[in-house]
Amino acid sequence: MSPTEVMAGRLPLGRKVVVWDDDHYYMGGVIAELLADKGYDTHYLTPASEASTWTRATLEQHFIQARMLQKGIRIQTFRALQSIHRDHVVTSCVFTGFPESIPADAVVLVTARWPHEELASELRERQLEWRDAGIGSVSVIGDAYAPATIAHATYAGRRFAEELDGPLQTGDEVPFRREITNLSPLDR
Repeated sequence: MSPTEVMAGRLPLGRKVVVWDDDHYYMGGVIAELLADKGYDTHYLTPASEASTWTRATLEQHFIQARMLQKGIRIQTFRALQSIHRDHVVTSCVFTGFPESIPADAVVLVTARWPHEELASELRERQLEWRDAGIGSVSVIGDAYAPATIAHATYAGRRFAEELDGPLQTGDEVPFRREITNLSPLDR
């Protein structure tokens, strides 16, 4: 299963669920908590050293892991997912490769996501119609361009709005003034 399916209300069959988190941000912890709250026997696996490890950058990791443990979620770190079977998963230690079988009725894979660029592709195919419809250009931002964090999507939307009436940006140039300081050598 995917996090999208779980968040849309499609719940796993059976009671034993493995959440495999190779995203390392908040989503794996959120999914594990949601399932635990619904009464699932939840096992959280990650190749990282702790649950939702990227949230150290946002000072949330300690709270997330504590809440998961309080909800009875089993957290197992430094594990690679080797295979998924009808009633179990096989993992291995990322250091030694030692395998372990874990009972599971369902597995939620929290991993990389694909861009959703279907609308942008359809619009590009109709580029010859743009002028007659009063459309000057089409820009792709956010998850349609490259799925990322909520913070990234917010930034992409804000940046697009700030640049909307300005000249078309074609590369990595910075669209705002920035101060660049230089240190002068000490005279001795």
